[in-house]
Amino acid sequence: MRDIGVTHLRFGLQTFNLTSTLKQIAETAALATRYCPYQTCDLLYGFNGQDEMDLIDDLEKAVALGTTNIDIYPIDNVMTQVILHRAIENKNHQERRPHASFQ
Repeated sequence: MRDIGVTHLRFGLQTFNLTSTLKQIAETAALATRYCPYQTCDLLYGFNGQDEMDLIDDLEKAVALGTTNIDIYPIDNVMTQVILHRAIENKNHQERRPHASFQ
């Protein structure tokens, strides 16, 4: 990518509490730093159950990665809440049916 002029690399970190290990995240940041002069990791906040201290912890870990930029985005709860609530409601209705079968 560098040979064709790519100078910016972005990776979606989202949060440190997902499936990637801290080692995998650090390796990704190190690769980005090695090959591109500008690197950005994306952080999301507003996860269900996330509090202010969780966000501060994510921010401190992101800063420690040494990327040139960190972009921070809220989860759009206005858009996701309706879909989430309908899915939960639908699941609850299915579980209440006496002869419901799940495949």
